[in-house]
Amino acid sequence: MTSMSQYTPTEARLVDMLSDGKPHSRRELLTCIDDDQAVFSNLRWHLCSVRKKVKPLGEDILFISGNFQSGYQHVRTL
Repeated sequence: MTSMSQYTPTEARLVDMLSDGKPHSRRELLTCIDDDQAVFSNLRWHLCSVRKKVKPLGEDILFISGNFQSGYQHVRTL
């Protein structure tokens, strides 16, 4: 994983939450955005920005869906 200094504060909170490698729901990740009025489209924007920073490192943030649950998961790519 990269230095947290390259991330905005919101991105750093998202990366920290996703660093366990487990899927996290959109609602759970939305708590990382320091705004009571934040909506899911705000979350997508932040995740897109994080993806751009982790892809060159062989990592990605995937949307996982199944078993009546969905969420985002930080993975390493091959």
